[in-house]
Amino acid sequence: MSDETTQSLFSAQLDQLISLVKNLADKNTETDARFERLERVLEEGLYDTRPIWEAVRAQVQELGGRVGAIESEMAELRRQFTEMLARMVEILTQITEMRVETGNGFRAVDRKIGVLGKTLIDMTADIRELQDKVEKIESQPT
Repeated sequence: MSDETTQSLFSAQLDQLISLVKNLADKNTETDARFERLERVLEEGLYDTRPIWEAVRAQVQELGGRVGAIESEMAELRRQFTEMLARMVEILTQITEMRVETGNGFRAVDRKIGVLGKTLIDMTADIRELQDKVEKIESQPT
């Protein structure tokens, strides 16, 4: 092969390579332009949706605060409920003790009333007996 053939073959390949590089550069420029257009569209979309997302984020934070406040209130209510249950158990224990004491007291009063009733009956009988004796004595001539 002659130098000229090699040179023309090399030149043709170089021309093809340059053409390919130019095509790639053109496509790169087109791709860059398309990418920039897409970035603008996305930015515009973000401007449209950003306020929505910021509002959603603010609402979520507000809800988080409210949930925290509710949890605090629930903890306080649980504490108060536990205290009330303890107090109720205390009161029920006292009521049970009072029932026992009242039952014992009623039994003692019942016994005393029984003794008092028997004593009253005995005294009534004694009084009648005395009245009968007084009447006998009074009815005898003196």
